[in-house]
Amino acid sequence: MMFREQGERNLIRGSLDIPVNWLYVQIRQKRLLIDRQPSGAYLFQDTPSVIDAVRNLRNHTITHLDLKICQPYKEGHQHA
Repeated sequence: MMFREQGERNLIRGSLDIPVNWLYVQIRQKRLLIDRQPSGAYLFQDTPSVIDAVRNLRNHTITHLDLKICQPYKEGHQHA
């Protein structure tokens, strides 16, 4: 699942149905820890455990969520 700052709809459709602005607020306030991709997008896995964790953050069941550990680490750069 991904969302971008510019040109994105107001809601993350599908499993979450959460306003994108809410996600940006959580990132700015360091409640949602996630790396920004070089493309400008924020990516997170579309798995039941991640979706439940984001919902728990939204419902105030948890106060912080670190999705950096769910993101693959790529070292170096690719040659085309």
